[in-house]
Amino acid sequence: MTEKGDLSKLRIGPAHLEWLASVLGLYAVSERPALEELVSCLPSMALLGFSSGAEIVREGDPGEEMFILSRGEAEVLHDGARVATLVSGDFFGEVGFLVSVPRTATVRAVQACEVFRIHPQDFDVVVKRYPPLMEVLRRTAKERMQKLMGK
Repeated sequence: MTEKGDLSKLRIGPAHLEWLASVLGLYAVSERPALEELVSCLPSMALLGFSSGAEIVREGDPGEEMFILSRGEAEVLHDGARVATLVSGDFFGEVGFLVSVPRTATVRAVQACEVFRIHPQDFDVVVKRYPPLMEVLRRTAKERMQKLMGK
């Protein structure tokens, strides 16, 4: 990740958790989780703030965590070229998260951003409870890899 001057750890409030559960599609499953349950499933989850221009992840670096952009805008760079723009609700880092490979792209804040960071061991618990979530991640990862490879 980026240098400490570009990063700050933020407090996660109830509104953040409502938003996160909605973005992850947890309210679309038959059994709606309580926010306290969501927090207990993701003990190492953090909400991080990045300043404009800060690298959130760097292409080629080891990558296990997945990220969800809560506020702001970020750009995705592959081999130095901009390939996508991310906005609130978009997630990234899912390729390394799913298959334990180095980061396939750099993600840089275009403007100040707030980003949820989720570790794989935490997310495994959520996916076991809400299996449709893994299919969404796999589909997105496949589409993004095809786009990066020019297919």
